[in-house]
Amino acid sequence: PPPRVVWIARTHEQIQHAVAELRRLPYRPLQALRISRERLCLHPFVQRTRDRATACEMATMTRHGVALGGGLSGCEHLDHAEAIGYPNEPSQRSRFERGGPLAVHDIEDLVAEGAATLTCPY
Repeated sequence: PPPRVVWIARTHEQIQHAVAELRRLPYRPLQALRISRERLCLHPFVQRTRDRATACEMATMTRHGVALGGGLSGCEHLDHAEAIGYPNEPSQRSRFERGGPLAVHDIEDLVAEGAATLTCPY
């Protein structure tokens, strides 16, 4: 099997640097990021709050099947992603597979993808 590299970054700048180096490779390795809601949430209310992680969790929380903020989950981006099966739907999955445009991505790429497709990047 091919070697697997696992690395941890403490700062956004370290992630950007590593992704830039991965993009320079002649092949596209598979990559995954584990990032907090704070950086990825597109909900307009959440973006204006101080504690984004908690606000994002509250915006998507439901009580007895009814969203606290309206809609199915209270977040139109999450509702749309779930409605279309994003990113696991076959027509979307290829974007993240080896050779796809998002096979190597950083935080800004995920946020831009979420904004463009109206899907939750988290």
